[in-house]
Amino acid sequence: MDREIATAITLLRVVSHKSYGYIAEQLDISVNTVKSFCARHGLGDEVIHDPKKPRKLSPKGSMSNREPEIRYCLECGAAITAGQNGRKKFCSTLCANRWRRKHGNGLWKQICPVCGEEYPVMDRLKPRKYCSLDCYRTARYYTDNPERTVTVTCKTCGKEMTFSGHHLAKRKFCSRECYYRYLRTEDIKVQ
Repeated sequence: MDREIATAITLLRVVSHKSYGYIAEQLDISVNTVKSFCARHGLGDEVIHDPKKPRKLSPKGSMSNREPEIRYCLECGAAITAGQNGRKKFCSTLCANRWRRKHGNGLWKQICPVCGEEYPVMDRLKPRKYCSLDCYRTARYYTDNPERTVTVTCKTCGKEMTFSGHHLAKRKFCSRECYYRYLRTEDIKVQ
């Protein structure tokens, strides 16, 4: 920034008490440039009103004089001090996501294949398959589910083992004794 423009901004702001918009208009520069210059040099502490533009006052008074409104989180019920616009509904992103997961946006519904209950869906393009984590676990790891039953033969003794769930199908031995016996036979083969 030129020294002449910096001097002009300082004079218009301090001596003439002009607003950011007025200074930017007179010097033909951006309003944000004037704001950042004033903030860096301590010229923006007091609010200077442009007499050409009328002030907008809310029915309760000026926005800066209004006390923050106390609201309560829709999910957990914790007290929230809403900002000046008063739009805050949740105390955290975690609470917002939990509430949306429970209530959805109310447009789409889906039926859970495990419990048969209808639940709201946030996004119909990427819907959840189950209504809750419990239903997901039941569908995936439930012991009586015939789709998840796997039969595996022990590598050492040949005994057949039946498991439920995909994570147990990785077992190759029926016991530790069979596993150690298998390791001993492999060591003998290597030597």
